[in-house]
Amino acid sequence: MLASMQHPLARDALVNALKHPVRDVREAAARELVEIKDPAAVPALIEALRDKDSSSVHIQAAIALGEIKDPAAVPALIEALRDNDISVRIQAARALGEIKDPAAVPALIEALRDKDSDVRMEAAMALGEIKDPAAVPALIEALRDGHSDVRRLAGRALGEIKDPAVVPALTEALRDKDSRSVRTYAAALRKIKHPAAVLALTEALRDKDSNVSEEAAALGKINK
Repeated sequence: MLASMQHPLARDALVNALKHPVRDVREAAARELVEIKDPAAVPALIEALRDKDSSSVHIQAAIALGEIKDPAAVPALIEALRDNDISVRIQAARALGEIKDPAAVPALIEALRDKDSDVRMEAAMALGEIKDPAAVPALIEALRDGHSDVRRLAGRALGEIKDPAVVPALTEALRDKDSRSVRTYAAALRKIKHPAAVLALTEALRDKDSNVSEEAAALGKINK
């Protein structure tokens, strides 16, 4: 494997291979560049992300760009969030979360409304990594998503952002029928460490719904 050489000549050979006429060669080169993580490869990987012939090349390029974490890749990854291939959109959202550039927030907010739940999940996770308060309204809206994992990850992201303004929404979300989601919302409230969040958890302990009270009590024991 050329990547194991960790040498500029190996990198250059792989960068050149990204332009090879055979798709499998381009895909293999992008995969190898994931291992090298050399910022000098970013321009070629951006070009590969726009490869007109292969979604598999797009996916590997997005993974590599996420590993390198160069903000210069953000515009191309934002463009990839609108790719027709679901897997490309997933990897683009994941890479943007790894880069953590606030410039990606508007596009990730848009991705929270993607028709595919896996894309919405990755967008929520990415916004939690970036921790930009600008994403709070969209993440609150995602707490009502039809898919429980999207709701749960939106709640986790809100906990990472730690904006006290989300306490009412997370408190309401504690009535979610999915126990994993309830646990996540309670954990998010605890992370916020605001008097209103403490009050919400205290009230949850008295809730007649055993799902809510048990999760709040369990979280309290875990965090002592």
